Formats: sequence, structure tokens, C-alpha cells
Amino acid sequence: MAATPVYGVLTLKGRGMQMQSITTTDVVNGYWTFDGTSQKFYIVPMDCMVEDIAMSGDGTDTKKVKLFINGRDVGVVLRLAGLVNTVNNRIPVAIGPIKAGSMIQFQELA
Repeated sequence: MAATPVYGVLTLKGRGMQMQSITTTDVVNGYWTFDGTSQKFYIVPMDCMVEDIAMSGDGTDTKKVKLFINGRDVGVVLRLAGLVNTVNNRIPVAIGPIKAGSMIQFQELA
């Protein structure tokens, strides 16, 4: 099937709250991009947790996403269907803590 980008919002919460727009490539082993750029990582500006990830839809070719912090697989895999913002019983994620200055990446999986 043809890859179809999906858009969403990543919410980080620490001493403040920050929201980052994200775009999936819907390509297996591809990485999410941040804030409408081609940047495949985000440097968190504060000690925080990933509080929520809300997606506009589910992927066509990809169904899961894996989190990397500072280039290291941290063992967190999320199903994209559980992140769709129209699901009425969607449970926000809580991943962390993540230290200020850390680089986060999300890799798409089949």
C-alpha cells in the first residue's frame, strides 16, 4: 500500500508544558519529523515526561512506534491505533523522566 503521512501533537510536561507538531512518514523503519521540518529528532528543553501523543489517524504501512532517547532504544513501543485523537477511551501516555538536553526520536514499525 502507499505510505500516507499522519500528523499529530507530542505533549511534554515538566516545569512547564510544551507541544510539538509531529509528522509520520508511514514508512517502516522511518522516523517521525518535528515541527514541519525534516528533523528526525527533538532536543527536549527541560526535564520532562512525554505526557501525551495525539495522532490524526493510524498508519497504513506502519502500526507501531519505538522511542529512542539519545540514540538508545529505551524499550518503549506504542501502537499507533491507541494514539488516535478520535478514540473516545484513549489513554494518554506517560513516558519518562527525560532529562533536559536529551534527544528523542520515534521510529516507525510494521
